[in-house]
Amino acid sequence: MVDANYGWRMAGDARLGWDVAEAVQAARAFERMGVYWLEEPLPTSDVQGYAELRSKTALRIAAGEMVRQAHEARDLIARGGVDVIQTDVVLSGGVTGARRIADFAALSGRMWSPHTWTNGFGFLVNLHVAMAYSTCAFVEVPFDPPGWGPDRRDWLLPEPLFIAEDGTIRPPEGPGLGIPADLAWLEPRRLD
Repeated sequence: MVDANYGWRMAGDARLGWDVAEAVQAARAFERMGVYWLEEPLPTSDVQGYAELRSKTALRIAAGEMVRQAHEARDLIARGGVDVIQTDVVLSGGVTGARRIADFAALSGRMWSPHTWTNGFGFLVNLHVAMAYSTCAFVEVPFDPPGWGPDRRDWLLPEPLFIAEDGTIRPPEGPGLGIPADLAWLEPRRLD
């Protein structure tokens, strides 16, 4: 999998993202390499660009990691032709919103694979939702050591979640999200 990371821009980004022609060129090169999917090759709002890209490559296209509204996910799937919609449960309507998006993806013959780069709680929610009704075996998680590893990501959890050498993860086995919520520990850290 290759993440072009052009779905959205941050203030201070010095380089513009790809246009459709550059995305097509990259996708075709990645096809020859056997890449599984190309993620976020265009701005999320460029639904027409995604449709054009889809018509010019056989490589799976993934997008939608910063999508906040169900209609945005719907448009990327139905009009843009993306193969994998990567909404984050925390950002796109919670468990119910993610369920609707995952169901629409499945009905459209596409996959839903959550992108989760918030924190340990967000990771747990996305992991549980993906296991409950995902049409894809992958969950994108925050793991970019040394700066972004389990200790930094999971500081809100009683203990960090670890990804096995083979890339799999076993969720905690307790009720709910599998961990006890320590609200007393969270209270002094609350932002008012």
